[in-house]
Amino acid sequence: MLQIVEPFFNALKSAATEDQLRGVLEASADRFGFRSAMVVECGGDGAHACMLLDTCPERRRWWDAHYERIAGVVPQILRHRAECEPLLRLDAGLAADCPDQTDGILGSLDLAEGIVVPITRSESLAGYVGFSGPPALNELEGLALYTISVNLFVQCRLSRAALVPNPQLH
Repeated sequence: MLQIVEPFFNALKSAATEDQLRGVLEASADRFGFRSAMVVECGGDGAHACMLLDTCPERRRWWDAHYERIAGVVPQILRHRAECEPLLRLDAGLAADCPDQTDGILGSLDLAEGIVVPITRSESLAGYVGFSGPPALNELEGLALYTISVNLFVQCRLSRAALVPNPQLH
């Protein structure tokens, strides 16, 4: 597993800007066969994002204006399911947990299929790292993706000064 995660850890050590962190995030998505990826740190109530990094430019524009449309639903689902699984598959099962309007939003944002790594602190959802696309991961790849995701989330938090948050996301 070291041969998978070590290049990402080395890249994260030197990543200090939003573009550099986004590059590591994009490389992790590419390495595992995903179309795009995002890192979202949730506010204390999960109803707003205090930090966001997304590799998809179209989706980045959407977050600015509409995060609150999914903010109340998605963190609840992730908190509930994170108790059982470190990697959550985005699929029809997750969509069934979403209200109709949220399911449509997830599909239009290329978030209806993929994997989410919930990042928890005690019993609360601190945030998540999401990957869009259908790749099937074996057990070693799943563990590597989880490890990279947690470290990427931590590095984004540590570099928050370089990640100038959008005031609309507060």
